[in-house]
Order: sequence, then C-alpha cells, then structure tokens
Amino acid sequence: MRLLRYAFNNIKRSIVLSFSSVIVISLMTFLIFALFFTEFVMHNLAESVNSRLSLTLNVKTGFSSTSREVIDTVESLKQIAPGIQASFSSSQDNFEVLRARDPELAKIIDDESQNPLPSTISVKNVPIEQYESLDMVILKNSNVLDINEEKHAKSVINYRSQFERIRTIVSVLYSLRFWLYCIIGFFLFSVFVVIFHSIGNAVFFFSEEIKITQLVGGQKRYIYWPFVLQGMIYSTLAIMISGGLFYYGMYAVGIDTFLGSTNFLDNFFRESATLFGFVGLSVIFLGALSGLISSWKFTK
Repeated sequence: MRLLRYAFNNIKRSIVLSFSSVIVISLMTFLIFALFFTEFVMHNLAESVNSRLSLTLNVKTGFSSTSREVIDTVESLKQIAPGIQASFSSSQDNFEVLRARDPELAKIIDDESQNPLPSTISVKNVPIEQYESLDMVILKNSNVLDINEEKHAKSVINYRSQFERIRTIVSVLYSLRFWLYCIIGFFLFSVFVVIFHSIGNAVFFFSEEIKITQLVGGQKRYIYWPFVLQGMIYSTLAIMISGGLFYYGMYAVGIDTFLGSTNFLDNFFRESATLFGFVGLSVIFLGALSGLISSWKFTK
C-alpha cells in the first residue's frame, strides 16, 4: 500500500507529464482498437463475398450421381470444414439451368441427346483459410474431376482460373491483415517507449530523493516499484479512457447504420472481448516492464 501511495505521489508531483503521457497512450490504444475493428470489418466483408462464391468442377464422362467415386468425392469435399456445401449436377440438370437462363442459347442445341454440357460438382461456403486444402482434395480426386488445364483453358468454368482468382482475393486479405498487425505491434512498442521516457523524466525529477534513499540504505523496492506501479497506472488509465471512448463512440457514430446491419457492433464487441482483454493486459504489462527497465536504467 505504501508503494502505491509513493506511485500516486510521483504522478501528482509531475502532473503535466503524467497527464500528457496518459493522453498519448490513450491515443495509441484507441488506434489499436480501431485497427482491430478494421480487421474485423475486412474479415466479415471477405466472408460475405466468399459466401457468394462457388467453384464449379467438371466431372469426367461416365460418372453419375450414384457412382461410388462421385459420392466419395462429394463427401471428401464436405469434410474439409464444417458448413461446406458440395452438390452434384448432371449434364441434363445443367442444360435445364441454361435453358431457364438463356432460352435462345439453348435452342442452338437441336437434340438434347447431343448436350455438350458436362456434369459438375458445385462447391460453396469454403472458409477462406481452407482453399489450399480444397485444392489438395480436388487434385487427389482427379480421377473423377476433369481439371485438365489445357483442355479447359478457355472455358468459363475452368477450375484453375476460378481457384487463382479466389486465391488472389485471399492473398490480398492476408497481406492486409499482416500489415495491420505490424502497425498494431508498432503502436504497442510506442506505448513502451512513451512510458519508458516518462518514467525516465520522473526519475530525473526525483534524482535527489533517490540518491538519499540509496545513501541511507533504503530497500530497492522503494526505489523501483513506485515507478513500476506508476507505469501500470498510466497504462490502466489509458485503457479505461480509450476503451470507453471507443465503445461509446462507435455506437454514437452509428456504425451499424452505416454498415447496414442492426447488430454488427454487438457481434464485434462480443467476439473481440477476449482480444480486447488481452490487449489491455498487454499494455498494462508493457507499462510495468517499461517502468521497471526505465527506473533501473536511469537510477544507475
């Protein structure tokens, strides 16, 4: 308790420095929260687009919906991840779809027995991170699936061209996510630096008292721990300020209305609660660590 009182005394005696430090750290943590929100929006946008995407896989001639190989292929596709939809469509089914969408084009085929459309397997709702696994399963079932790249090079349902387009989207998403986390790491490092220099300045202001404490044989904990607690207090206050402003500010701005959703923010805060708690604890830990290192360095 005495150490905590010393820490508060240090803060009061350098109130301007303490206030400015808390404000800067609050800004840093607010930006961290904003970046996590940006990442959440990007991920949901990608999932929304992904839910509308489907891969159409040509099935080799001679296979039907009752073929053991086709059944096994469909099942293996579904087992990649929960929620994946895989369904077989015969060449006749595909012709009926074509006739419904473009009757004039369907009239070109005089005899339905000469239907040039292949049987297909349609795959939907593949999680973004599972496309590489999907590619492996498809290649493994090449005895059933017609994925000859040269043969279907100009086909609108060429599997490889579909996969490459989707992989490009996934690559961009992961690249953006990587840079977002790099920026978050930079802000966390900035929090450490701000507290480090703030505590360093405080040590300079109280250098005479520290020397006297050392001369009379004062325990090291009375020299270092008040500054450690001071760093933790800075971090805790900053988390409370930035967290409160971010939470109430997002609702005040009306992000749900802007995004066209009634519960987007509720889902974000619910799913990110653990993450925000981890960020808060990390910032407090950085405050303590920075206070300890700074007080040790400058008192030496």
